[in-house]
Amino acid sequence: MADISKRFGRRHLRGTSSAWVRHHRAGRLAHEGTGLSFWFRPLTAALSEVPVDDRELAVTIHARTADFQDLAVQSTLTYRIADPARA
Repeated sequence: MADISKRFGRRHLRGTSSAWVRHHRAGRLAHEGTGLSFWFRPLTAALSEVPVDDRELAVTIHARTADFQDLAVQSTLTYRIADPARA
């Protein structure tokens, strides 16, 4: 997760190496990549952050069989975004 601090009416973003950041200013691309650090004005900036490391998501599925028995299946879904520019 990026860290944003406030100074003198501007904001400073410090990104991590596991997050891909894109900064648009006035509709144009200003910064893009991982591990970035830059100043921006909050009223004219649009920021997006996409994780590029492995992420895990726990999933539990509940179902009922034909003879009304409860069934619960637990699993873990692991994913990684290969192309963060397209995400």
